[in-house]
Amino acid sequence: MWIVFALCGAYAVFCLITNPAGPITTPDSFHYLNMTPIVPLGYPFFLQATGARGAIIAQPIVFSVALAFLGREVVRVTRSTWLAAAIIAGIIVVPQIREFHASILSESLFISLLVIFLALAVRFMHYPAWRLMVFIAITAGMAQQCDGPRSHSYP
Repeated sequence: MWIVFALCGAYAVFCLITNPAGPITTPDSFHYLNMTPIVPLGYPFFLQATGARGAIIAQPIVFSVALAFLGREVVRVTRSTWLAAAIIAGIIVVPQIREFHASILSESLFISLLVIFLALAVRFMHYPAWRLMVFIAITAGMAQQCDGPRSHSYP
């Protein structure tokens, strides 16, 4: 199990060390930073709590914790640390995810919440309970509140 946690921790450290001097911004970033009404409030509230610079520090940490949770649940279900490590490694080698963590975009937090959703779903397979289903639903709702517009044209 320590291999999974070490891999997740190493990824967080790598992201923090290679962070740019400031956050990467796009036209969407303006809307998140200014809480414009065309974006859901989840990510703008996250930015209010962390600030733009704090977001690029918090986002890889939140993602790494989510990955560690998924890895732990995979080990609990399959009893295979190597399978969990392979799943985690397969996720962290996707280069676009690293860019999301350094950006003021909702994708990083959205992906983190989806990983948590997957971990809870894996847990639910072996420990079905209504309380766990409530956490799964809350996680899905939070992910929906972080997902911004992708097919809309901005005014």
